[in-house]
Amino acid sequence: MTSLLAGSIARQGLTVVSGMAYGVDTASHRAALEAGGRTLAILGQGLGTPVYPGKNNELARSVVELGHGAVVSPFPMMTKPSAGLFPLRNEIIAGLTLGTLVIEARLESGSLVTARQATANNRTVMACPGDTIRSNARGSNRLIAEGACLVQTLEISSGFFVRKSDTRCLNLVSI
Repeated sequence: MTSLLAGSIARQGLTVVSGMAYGVDTASHRAALEAGGRTLAILGQGLGTPVYPGKNNELARSVVELGHGAVVSPFPMMTKPSAGLFPLRNEIIAGLTLGTLVIEARLESGSLVTARQATANNRTVMACPGDTIRSNARGSNRLIAEGACLVQTLEISSGFFVRKSDTRCLNLVSI
């Protein structure tokens, strides 16, 4: 689902912004690059330290070398990654975007920090539903229950996110 959504978003000229973490972030950045689109990675560490997680060093290098985005950090160059830095990274992600799409999230996840900050910044929060017995879906399901826009399929038309079933999300993320 992540690759499909991020690739579609990127092909329409929208920039995919994520945190370069393992999992959904990795898949989002890769899909944007594979689609020939732009991606912006916001790190929870300084740019002078190896990318965390280490498996994403090559991906970060690709973002920069292909010229399809940037890897940025709000922290001093040699700041090592630390769990305490990730909430600020997530707040920055929410502030840079017009909408936040949560693919999957645990109840205590950085994605929910981003979603809360997006709401506080009057940004739109969208979420994909998941299997109710999977812990990785409980956070995204809760967002939907609390009023996030339900995303089951995402169709992009005229540079806008358009969900077929709910006009509340029409024209929320525009070019």
